[in-house]
Amino acid sequence: MEEKTMKNVLARGTVLRRGKRPYEIVKVLGAGGFGITYLAKGKVENITVNFAVKEFFMSSLCEREGSTMCYSKPVSDDVEAGKRSFLAEARRLSTLGVAHDNLVCINEAFEENNTAYYVMEYVAGKSMRQHFTYPCGEDEALKIMKPVLSALAKLHANRITHLDIKPDNILLKQEDDGTVRPVIIDFGLSKHYNQKGSATSQVHLLACSPGYAPLEQYSTTALSQFTPQIDVYAAAATLFYLLTGKDPKEAAEISRSWIEQELQPVASEGTRIAILAAMRKDKDDRTGSIAEFAKGLGLEIGGSHGGTVMISSEKRRTISIDWRGIWEKAALPLAACAAVALGVLAVQNVPSCSKSGGELIAEDTTAADSLPIEQTSETVVPNTVFANGLEPRWSADVTAEQKKVLEKLIANMVKVEGGTFMMGDDNGEDDEKPAHRVTLSNYYIGKYEVTQAEWEAVMGERPTSDGDKWTSEYGLGGNYPAYYISWNDCENFIRKLNDLTGLQFTLPTEAQWEYAARGGRNSRGYKYSGSNDIDSVAWYLENSVDETHLVGMKRANELGLYDMSGNVWEWCSDWYGKSYYSSSSRTDPTGPASGSGRVLRGGSWYSIATYCRVAYRDGSTVAYRYSRGMRLAL
Repeated sequence: MEEKTMKNVLARGTVLRRGKRPYEIVKVLGAGGFGITYLAKGKVENITVNFAVKEFFMSSLCEREGSTMCYSKPVSDDVEAGKRSFLAEARRLSTLGVAHDNLVCINEAFEENNTAYYVMEYVAGKSMRQHFTYPCGEDEALKIMKPVLSALAKLHANRITHLDIKPDNILLKQEDDGTVRPVIIDFGLSKHYNQKGSATSQVHLLACSPGYAPLEQYSTTALSQFTPQIDVYAAAATLFYLLTGKDPKEAAEISRSWIEQELQPVASEGTRIAILAAMRKDKDDRTGSIAEFAKGLGLEIGGSHGGTVMISSEKRRTISIDWRGIWEKAALPLAACAAVALGVLAVQNVPSCSKSGGELIAEDTTAADSLPIEQTSETVVPNTVFANGLEPRWSADVTAEQKKVLEKLIANMVKVEGGTFMMGDDNGEDDEKPAHRVTLSNYYIGKYEVTQAEWEAVMGERPTSDGDKWTSEYGLGGNYPAYYISWNDCENFIRKLNDLTGLQFTLPTEAQWEYAARGGRNSRGYKYSGSNDIDSVAWYLENSVDETHLVGMKRANELGLYDMSGNVWEWCSDWYGKSYYSSSSRTDPTGPASGSGRVLRGGSWYSIATYCRVAYRDGSTVAYRYSRGMRLAL
């Protein structure tokens, strides 16, 4: 591990407190150019268990002061963009519900120490490279690859490319019955893409693992288009390693004749043909899918679980913790536990780091069952003061499941320092005129639009009328925005939320909404919320592919608020008045005394760009639902 990285790691005993539970750092497991992975201890049902925690840390650009990540102003855009990408992919992967036995589990992602973290299942074991330092027989190689291919097919069904499949990133977890479960790890390069192959979150940097990355991955075109063929090539290269004990040559140097020459003594004709087809340089000529590659190998990979295999191996220590059982008993979100983790987990004695700048795993590692399992009792604190200063007074009726969701909602309320700003736009629509000076007091506003998980936690059901529109066609999942929500639905939601939390949530006033969308006291005067480039901050008609998207996937604005332009229209508390600005109060305005509809702001996934401007206003009857959502204020 390079000296600079070692100098910048968190000290043993450091406690991270912004997640679901405190995580105490035990030691460093590994580090690379973009992150550091730690072994940490945390408690689940009063039992101390081990976690792997990955920290976003760009070692070439960042330093550490105490526990805080620091960087200079000239590199701030690169670091912040990298951190946003890190969090966005973690959140997407943790909510897609990509359930598969051969994909490592992710628990949560959060921000702390001016950087970001995600927490994973800790899996002890050897990597495929560590175990197979010698060529593997064809039958055994295909047995090992079958569950790996099954897991990749599951990823691709959810439009995720791994982008770094190789022997180092497939862990062999020893099971109690003597079988081995291949587990795909390190999703640090992974990308979710839409139906057109474009990434659904910002692409910051892309790296390659020589020998396992196809030619197009070295090209800038790979930064905008993603296809399963990238992982098909890497999977075939991994099988080549098992069969020959050698890494393939780099894509620019490899030839069909060289592959054929190396495989001739160790693989049957059918396997050779399948590998050759999957490793063609031109992706348009390459095997088109993992399922097609598996078929060429004579493997059936249908179903959701690849399972375990029996392989020749020396006796390895086993893990004594049943992770999925613990998650279930602790009522952790099953979708998160079944999802894909983004990082490198603990493996032992990796000989070197690849030329790609990938992860270097520390040689000094500890198996998961080597730390003590403590049986202790903990004091339950019913009312906690959150870092943002909010202190809920929980109802006796709140359930553990509701509280878990609502604690995140409360933690994501952003305190907005009041101030004076120019509201409206003299160059905009008639109802945006005249631009006028407004002064606001301090308030809180939600970092994200209210999500489907939050809505159902409070209401116990979807909206009564058009809630059936919450489908995969328009975006379905806990971290998608709740939509098809009427203004009346919002009022019912807020009333129940306040009863559960003892806080006084509201819809934002129109002035509060616009001030926050403009960035408050940090405003840089952008046209859209956070940028003059709408594509960087908003899901709208031109890029949404006619669907909502997970909250927080685009760039935040100056206050750290997401999706205030686009995704779903957001209700405000005010009555709508087309000419209201000419008589508006200049201090904490609350809108006209009456009207025929309520204010909507921000535009939605099907809106044209102009509707997503921070100054744009619209109104709608209180019962109308189409494309409507909400953001909370306090």
